[in-house]
Amino acid sequence: MIPELHQLRLQVRNTGEPLRGTVDISGSKNGALPLLAAALFWDETVTLTDIPILLDTLHMVALLKEMGVVIDRVNRHTYCLDSRRLSQMDLIKSPYFHTLRYSILLLYPLLAHFGAVTLPLPGGCKLDRSLDCHLKPLALMGYDITETSQSITVRPPRKPRGFSYQLDPRRDDVVGFTESAIMAAMLTDEPITLIHAATEPEVILLLQFLKKMGLHVQMDVIREGESDVSVIHMQYTEKTYRLPIGQTNIRDRIEAGSWMGLLAATPKRSRLTLTEVPTGDIHRIVELFQDMGLAIDILSPTTLHISNLDRLFLPMRVVADNHPAFPTDLQPIATTALCWATGTSQVEDHVFPNRWGYVRELQRAGAQIKINPQTGGCSTVTGSFLHPAIMACLDLRGAWAVLMAGASMSQPSLLTQADQLFRGYENPLVKLRSVGLDVEITDETLARDLSQHPVYHDIIWLP
Repeated sequence: MIPELHQLRLQVRNTGEPLRGTVDISGSKNGALPLLAAALFWDETVTLTDIPILLDTLHMVALLKEMGVVIDRVNRHTYCLDSRRLSQMDLIKSPYFHTLRYSILLLYPLLAHFGAVTLPLPGGCKLDRSLDCHLKPLALMGYDITETSQSITVRPPRKPRGFSYQLDPRRDDVVGFTESAIMAAMLTDEPITLIHAATEPEVILLLQFLKKMGLHVQMDVIREGESDVSVIHMQYTEKTYRLPIGQTNIRDRIEAGSWMGLLAATPKRSRLTLTEVPTGDIHRIVELFQDMGLAIDILSPTTLHISNLDRLFLPMRVVADNHPAFPTDLQPIATTALCWATGTSQVEDHVFPNRWGYVRELQRAGAQIKINPQTGGCSTVTGSFLHPAIMACLDLRGAWAVLMAGASMSQPSLLTQADQLFRGYENPLVKLRSVGLDVEITDETLARDLSQHPVYHDIIWLP
């Protein structure tokens, strides 16, 4: 681990010219990390393709290597993993475990291999998220769980039992619980049923992967009032044979939405072409930014053309919620984009109602945003001009939000703690510069050290 990583700073401004160019959308971060964890269930080789090069994926790969997993990097985005030498190391000493929220998913394959497991607390974005969603499936199966201020110890029952559980979308972390329950289903041969289950594309991807290992899955939709409710039935049957398997990751719908948001901030008549876009997964995202005022044309199943025309954006109400609604990961991007709308907009986040840390940073640049934490929403007052400022990247999506603010001005703004940006966006400097944005790392020595580091060299490309 490089202790100076959090000191990474970026200087951002636009050149006054419209953005033009083509951006290839990378593999999904939220798809890749569960795949890397789930690969440990299989005691034969597993090949994963379209794994993006991000701080989070590099940390997960480094962590797996520490644990004894043999990993061969076939090419830039393809890994071959062999967990037959997996060891039960003291993960509390690992420098990588604490950097990842998704490291908690390693709990399930480790239980499959070793029975009892002790893990340190995971890291990731600080969004007031409880670990209950990851531990409750195990409690329902009869596992004994002991939590301390630094670690979690889980001990198995004589025979893990199945369960049926109805999630409450207003109380439960639906995606976190669903992914954890899917992994937990690999620990028992009894059925598990989830009602109000998450159906995000990344969740479906994980199901598809584990089906290759013997997980039987049936998905139903039932009518509840005026809403459709997703139900997932799962039961694991251990295969009597082991063969190499593989899985291709999906492309990142959140990155695609992030580029749409960026065009709201940049000079008028900016036009971008996005390729390798999972257009089937982004209907609500496209619809929202079109309603806001962007011109978005779907040219093919994997290609979008986006333009901000004359930058005349309409105020609107945005509600971030579980799939298929507008995703919470794009709530900071949509909120920031509405800073340039001609009126007052209302934004609500029903998944993470406290996800407003980035707002204070935008306010440093003059953004008029009022937070109403009691209602899980914020009012965005527009009609003001942003000015250059020093803004901190407090979390991954907040980092793109303050980047948008910096990109709206011809005078430079300084983004601190910019390592957050590299956690979930592959090659951001190269991509942003290629379309005409002026983005620089302020510390050339740190940039050079990162570009030469055995773990981090891939995230910093210096053109």
